Amino acid sequence: MNFSMHLSGRRVSRWLVAPAVALLVATGCGKESSGSEDSATVVEFGNRQYGDASSSPLTKYFGYDDTEKLNASAREQNKKAERAIAECMHAEGFEYIPNLTAGNFAAAPEIDLTQREYAEKWGFGITTTMQADGSPVEDAPGMASFDDTASQDPNQAIVDGMSDSERAAYEQALYGASISSDLGDDGSGDGSEFDTEDLPEGCQSKAYGSDAEPSEAAQKMDELYNDLSKRITADRRTKAATKEYRSCMADAGYPSVKTVDDVYEVMNKKAEELYAALSGDIGNSDVSASDDGSDEGGDDTSSAVTTVSGSGDGSTSTGIDPDKLAAVQKYERKLAVAELPCRAEYQAAYEKVSAEYEQEFIDDNKSTLDEVKAEVVG
Repeated sequence: MNFSMHLSGRRVSRWLVAPAVALLVATGCGKESSGSEDSATVVEFGNRQYGDASSSPLTKYFGYDDTEKLNASAREQNKKAERAIAECMHAEGFEYIPNLTAGNFAAAPEIDLTQREYAEKWGFGITTTMQADGSPVEDAPGMASFDDTASQDPNQAIVDGMSDSERAAYEQALYGASISSDLGDDGSGDGSEFDTEDLPEGCQSKAYGSDAEPSEAAQKMDELYNDLSKRITADRRTKAATKEYRSCMADAGYPSVKTVDDVYEVMNKKAEELYAALSGDIGNSDVSASDDGSDEGGDDTSSAVTTVSGSGDGSTSTGIDPDKLAAVQKYERKLAVAELPCRAEYQAAYEKVSAEYEQEFIDDNKSTLDEVKAEVVG
């Protein structure tokens, strides 16, 4: 399995950011408090700023616990990439101004809410951030920074002044050719002989190295970190914490939520159903909520999406029923708030186990870690 991804304009491996992500995702209930709202663990977790996590050995090792330094590094890397894009575009015969707006270089937008405040307002940030027409809610987390970046892009005026054909050529130079553009405007041909790797690469992907192969050290670390993750999950303490999380969620009225990933699967499935209703391209069946325990917690969301019949021809609906969308969003917030104390207790247990394994991991693989750190962090 390929766990490679992009971070700060460079191709890096999932294990480089996984420690920080895992601290946010893997959380639940403990034996002593059983997710009690007034336990010290739950209070501490609920009062954390959303997106923050206790620093682990690996996050410290790579400096991911220093947001200011991380953002500064991201900005510098993106400046280099934007300048490379400008040189590439000029070589292709187009004007391109490096987009050096600060918002474009932040590693992640900051959200000025605690974990509890976020759960109460946005749930898990899945269905609560969409409107009935499928567009994002105006004040959704992170949207302001993206809007600011788009409005400050110095190239927008250049593109707006182009004809349709000029814009198409400009975008192909910037983003690269796609299968549909290579087939022609009508999409003729079945594409059976196309290999996406043979399509011309755009200036943007060249600058950010999207098609570059990860180094041998990064590939090796992918494998080592996958093994580390498995060992943390298999630890008896992690298993005990998962069992307590399951019990905590059952006590909260959600017996179908058995692991910390289940809540996301439930809400992602509901989001997919909402978008299916929005597009109308759902084959010959009607859209309805899946049997995922949606009625748990006292909210009936079995009719949470507009029933839309489709023929699979790409026809569109008029949108999601606002009342039914609101019902799903209410369910998401209620589930997130109920799950938070369970998640907090598991978080404490997971962090302790993970820290032990990560330190051992660093001690055993320091030379490889140093090599990849030099590639990514500099």
